[in-house]
Amino acid sequence: REQATAWLDATVARLRAPPAVASSGEPLGAYLARWFEIHEADWSERTRLAYARALRRWRAIGGVPLGALTRETIQTALAELQRATWQRTRRDGTPTSEAKPYSRRTLQLSRTVLHAALEDLVPDILAYNPARLRRRQRPVPAVDAPVWSAEQAETFLLAAERHAPHLALLY
Repeated sequence: REQATAWLDATVARLRAPPAVASSGEPLGAYLARWFEIHEADWSERTRLAYARALRRWRAIGGVPLGALTRETIQTALAELQRATWQRTRRDGTPTSEAKPYSRRTLQLSRTVLHAALEDLVPDILAYNPARLRRRQRPVPAVDAPVWSAEQAETFLLAAERHAPHLALLY
């Protein structure tokens, strides 16, 4: 029992220790595997399985060095995943269902887990998180509001001053 407890304590300490510093030349796949190993002890079994599946979906860009990883690389891989299909299979490899595309939720989880893993590298290795979604600037609609003439403005200001003299400075 003491030996098992000592082994468990040593394993937990190793997994919770700060990871060896990643380098910008480290491949994404190697980093993701290490990141998963470090954090998996903190997750439930269901979360662990979901995150493992989510990270496996990024195999296509697993060889890209962290320093070369860009938002465009991730967007391209995500677009490929949107076109990809998956199929349930038996242990012998025979399909049990028709091939179907990944759901929107599945793709979102994959991007979210990648984002979480890469966020640990900012700002030490990466200047920014390439998995972060860009917020699109929404154009401000032009308001076609009537503009007061000088006379109308003067009338308003005089009326406001008579009605609430203590607020006159605000006008």
